[in-house]
Amino acid sequence: MEKEADYIGLLLVASAGYDPRVAPKVLEKFIDRDSMLTDYRSTQHQPDISPAGLVAQAEAKYRAEAKYRAVLQCQAEEKKRAEMLFQAQVRKRAELLAQAQVMDEALAIYKNERD
Repeated sequence: MEKEADYIGLLLVASAGYDPRVAPKVLEKFIDRDSMLTDYRSTQHQPDISPAGLVAQAEAKYRAEAKYRAVLQCQAEEKKRAEMLFQAQVRKRAELLAQAQVMDEALAIYKNERD
């Protein structure tokens, strides 16, 4: 389960906007500090290597990966919706700017400023 917890933790770190590549360096710092490593080990659970434990680990990994894929899918859909909305807004603005009255007013202001 510890490996799965690390995996899920790494996903959470990345989804919070932190660089997950730093995690191994943090663990290496524990090795450099014996007392910190001893304290860290005392709080960790021993992995369950029984068949039931291995099945539970596989199920946890599957659920975490499924949630991760679902989040990625939602993010992609939200990004697509946002892009479509932005494009529609820009298209509408372009149409308004292209109208003769708007362009004439803008050109009049521009010419007055240059004189």
